[in-house]
Amino acid sequence: MSKIRGLTGFHEHFHNIGIEHSKDPEYAYACEECCSDEKLDENNKKISCKICSGDYPDKNDPTYLDDMIQFSMVSRNNYKVLNSIVLRSILDLANDGSSAESSSVGLSKLAYFLSQRPYNPIGPFLALKIKEKKIQTSDAFFETYLDYSTTKKSNSNASRSDIDSYNQNEQLKSAAPTLVDATKALTDSIVALYVEKNISNSINILKNNKESIRTLLNSNTNVKQVITVKAEIKEYILIQLSELKRRNISDDKNVAQEILDLKNELGV
Repeated sequence: MSKIRGLTGFHEHFHNIGIEHSKDPEYAYACEECCSDEKLDENNKKISCKICSGDYPDKNDPTYLDDMIQFSMVSRNNYKVLNSIVLRSILDLANDGSSAESSSVGLSKLAYFLSQRPYNPIGPFLALKIKEKKIQTSDAFFETYLDYSTTKKSNSNASRSDIDSYNQNEQLKSAAPTLVDATKALTDSIVALYVEKNISNSINILKNNKESIRTLLNSNTNVKQVITVKAEIKEYILIQLSELKRRNISDDKNVAQEILDLKNELGV
């Protein structure tokens, strides 16, 4: 118990000196695990200590995000909290990109990150959408992340997200016939917002596909995979609507109302 309290106090010390989750590199969780005397997985120790060393210019450094994605996979800390921190950083990178190339780098990391989650179709379909744009970039992991997200691995477990599992799975197609259309609409909306910087088009894509999205979210099934997929899609639709609201920099009241109406129409 004293060890746990000690680690908690060590973690909170970072906040006491002004370091915050999501606004700064993730020193609190990383240093907590790096400096713990508990026996941790070798990969956990290595990546947590690398992040703790702070060898990054800022939290939007692509290398930092690559390391944080790896850390989120092996960390013993709260899965949801740590994953929300990583997601926030990835979306900030995608938004801050001054060009389609730099924004696409951020979205390649998002695709890879979401592809780690069981039964999440967003990652594979987002990666496929980015691949179709044939964007050239010098980012070291860009192609690797896109390939990983869209290719089925021979040693993957049954819950591995990949394109074929959604296009060819008869049980999924029967229980959730609009799954692929709804997911494609969501990924098209994401690309329109971040790569094309077109908030109106991003909203319209969701509006034009609201029936397929709503049908998916309202589907009544006891198929475990479909239940999980629905939860993942719903969670990210809420994130996308929140991001649309954040990107409405001019505070256009018509845009704000469109987003609110869309949220109500989708029932999320």
